[in-house]
Amino acid sequence: MARELRRLLIDPNRLRQGGDAGIALSREESHYLNRVLRLRPGDRFAVVDGCGGLWTAQLQEPGRADLEQPLGQPLERQEPTSLPIGLALAMPRRDGELVLRMATELGVDQLGPLQAERSVRRGDAADPAIPERWRAVVREAAEQCERLWLPRWEPLRSGAAYLSVPVEGLGLLATTRQGELPGLEEACEDWQPMDRPTPAATICSAATSPAATLPAATTPAAASAAVATITLAIGPEGGWSEREEELAVAAGWQLVQLGPTILRSSTAAVAGVARLVAWRAQLGSS
Repeated sequence: MARELRRLLIDPNRLRQGGDAGIALSREESHYLNRVLRLRPGDRFAVVDGCGGLWTAQLQEPGRADLEQPLGQPLERQEPTSLPIGLALAMPRRDGELVLRMATELGVDQLGPLQAERSVRRGDAADPAIPERWRAVVREAAEQCERLWLPRWEPLRSGAAYLSVPVEGLGLLATTRQGELPGLEEACEDWQPMDRPTPAATICSAATSPAATLPAATTPAAASAAVATITLAIGPEGGWSEREEELAVAAGWQLVQLGPTILRSSTAAVAGVARLVAWRAQLGSS
C-alpha cells in the first residue's frame, strides 16, 4: 500500500524533533501536499528520511501530519549498499542540474560538484544559493524515483584540491586521448572488490536515521570513512588539465576511458554512472 502513496522526503533531524507527536510541516511541504498533490486532512502519504526509513503518515490540519508507525519502527527499513558509487562532476554550464537528477535516479550514492581548471566560469559560482539549488534538485529526484537513501552531498571544491586527495576505495578518472586505457568495468574487476571492508555504519546525507540502531554519536563523515567507494570523476567539456591529471594519478586515481568516441561531460557522467550501477548489480547477483 505504501508504494501507492506519494512520498515526502523529510530531514531525519526534524523527524527526531517531532518524535511520535507528529511532524511540523514547512511552508514548502504544505504547499506540495495541499496544492500540488491536492491532499486534504485525513489523506495519507509516505514519509522517507533519506536514510533508509519509510513511514506512512496522515495529513492533519494545515502545517501538521502524524506518522502512522512509531518513529523507531518504520514500515520499511532498507540497509545501505556495501559498495557505494560516487560521482565527482565538474559542473557543466548547461545540463548540470539534469545530470544530478539523472545520476540520483540511476542510484548514485555520493555526489560532489567540482570547479575544474578548464570549467566554464559561472558568474554565479560564488553564490551560495547555487549549491543549495543543486541539493534541492537531488532531493526532488530522490522523491520522484522513490529511493530510500538520499545521495551524500559533498561541498563544491576545486578539481585540483579534490583530485590531490587519496581516495577511500577506487577512484576512476575519466579522460580521453591517453592511448590504451581500461574501461570502467575492467578497472572495477581488477580492483578485487572482495577485498573491500564491509561498512560497520551507514551513510546518511543529513544524520543517522531515526530508525537506525546505531550509536547517537555516529556522524555521516564517520560512517562514510569506513566505506570503500567507487568514485567516478568527470571533467569539463575541455577535459582535465595536465596538472589535474598528474595530481590525480599521484593520489592513486586510475585513468579510464568510456568508449571509442568523445562524449560531452553530461553524457559521460550519466553513461558512466549507469554502467557502474549495472556492474554493481551484476556483482551482487553473481
